Amino acid sequence: MCFVIFAQLPFLNSFFTMKMKKNIALLFFVAPFLFFAQTQKQVIFTVDDEAFYVENFERMYLKNQDIIDEKAQTDIDSYLDLYIDYILKVKAAKAENLDESVAFQKEFEKYRGQLANKYLSETNVTEALVQEAYQRMQTAVNASHILIRVSPNAAPEDTLKAYQKALELRKKIIAGGNFETFAKKYSEDPSAKKNGGNLGWFTVFKMVYPFETAAYETETGKVSMPVKTQFGYHLVKVNDKRPAKGKVSVAHIMLVENKSDSATNAKKRIFELYDQLQQGASFESLAEKFSDDKNSAKKGGQLAPFAPGTMNAEKFEKVAFSMKKPGWISEPFQTKFGWHIIKLIEKHPIGSLEETRNKIEEQIKNDSRARLISESLLENLRKKYNIDKNEEALNFFHQQVSDDILKGTWQLDSAKIPTKNIVEINNESKTYLDFANYISQRQLPSNSKNKKALIDNWYRDFTDRFVLDYHKKHLGDNNPEFAAIASEYYNGLLIFDLMEEKIWNAAKKDSLGLKKYFKKNKREYATKNLEDVRGKVVSDYQTYLEDKWMKNLHKKYKVEINHENLEKLKARFE
Repeated sequence: MCFVIFAQLPFLNSFFTMKMKKNIALLFFVAPFLFFAQTQKQVIFTVDDEAFYVENFERMYLKNQDIIDEKAQTDIDSYLDLYIDYILKVKAAKAENLDESVAFQKEFEKYRGQLANKYLSETNVTEALVQEAYQRMQTAVNASHILIRVSPNAAPEDTLKAYQKALELRKKIIAGGNFETFAKKYSEDPSAKKNGGNLGWFTVFKMVYPFETAAYETETGKVSMPVKTQFGYHLVKVNDKRPAKGKVSVAHIMLVENKSDSATNAKKRIFELYDQLQQGASFESLAEKFSDDKNSAKKGGQLAPFAPGTMNAEKFEKVAFSMKKPGWISEPFQTKFGWHIIKLIEKHPIGSLEETRNKIEEQIKNDSRARLISESLLENLRKKYNIDKNEEALNFFHQQVSDDILKGTWQLDSAKIPTKNIVEINNESKTYLDFANYISQRQLPSNSKNKKALIDNWYRDFTDRFVLDYHKKHLGDNNPEFAAIASEYYNGLLIFDLMEEKIWNAAKKDSLGLKKYFKKNKREYATKNLEDVRGKVVSDYQTYLEDKWMKNLHKKYKVEINHENLEKLKARFE
């Protein structure tokens, strides 16, 4: 649905509510958008000598005709009248300076930012990541790892040292060393002391992206080259791969052993419940009454759907996925959490790409993969704009920022900061002081001992943000589609505020005028009591006030239609 402020159109009346105002951004995101190439802009009408063009009118006309049913569709002449009314309302709103209010500008910028984000994606990169993720969804991996920790802000020499240590361990393992033994001895993942580095089974999105990629691209039985994540360097050994099993929905009854209850008694009680189930007792009732998992008990024992490797109980998963038909009930079995009986509710196989696409795209946005999309966009923006960086600034901050920055206690002294630009694009810039404030706000106690690397990383992030913000600010200069939709946002919000002030609230507050209107048109309501039909009368009174107001606007502004261009447009639709 689109956002066009033509109050006369019945199917758009609902847009004039506060609820629609709050959701206007969402409405835009699904609006179809059409463009029509014209060799020369053709004027369709003027308002006080301000020209409005055929291409804009045609786009709006076709967009609205496409989203309403045939009965509500409007011919070009009638739609032109509505479009002119729309333009007059915008001019009236600007004459009232409604666009200069802080509230309006804040609201518009919020919506514009949301809309701009829709255009800040690298389609090719995103699609490649979607395809890759879907392919990986088909396979589960069992892998182990050895972690050699290194801070993201470590000095280059420390990073190299960690890499070389991981590489040396890999050489020893390939030469015959036992991976599990090496993991217990050398891995800096605390869990490796117990599990020998084994992470169990997992599929896509369960690990950070670089680690996941190493696991999927390494052959079974092989050990990867050192792979870097935000945690440090990993050696990944792939123990096994198998087709992924999707997800499963089950309900369970769980009895927990405690100090006052021997394991024998817990086992005895779970088999007693199993006997009752065999005799036809309700699984849901027994779960609700007896299960020690109180969160699921109140739902008849039902758990959220889960995939292999997510339950922290391998035997529980094995039993759940081994069941064949919905309704099957397992024999009692024991895990580290207690004794269980499982009822299979449903198996959820992996859907098609189109069925899973939306979820995959959402997961990509919240995953470390999103960094790849951002990097691709920024790389293109760096090529697009002439970015003037003051490289001397880095030397200044390396020298002037004390080691207190590593403790998160550095105090900014603005008097010592030069009045210079640190980065600039087309006369828009950020200053030394802007960057100083940025690092002052970002500082936290850090394990890093490398001040230079920390400042360099912040400088890169700071300049990247500036480039991205500049691009968003000027998005309309290079993207006609965005410019047109943003303009509709702007005009729509303006008209909403104007109509709220001039018509809707005015009609509600004008009790004397409302009574006069009701008295004059009483025969239309088949009642003598205004209160019985107040809602309908207020609505009709609003329409009356709007019609009267629009007549005044047509008197105030001089409208001239270019009938020659209008006829040419109409001829294209015959």
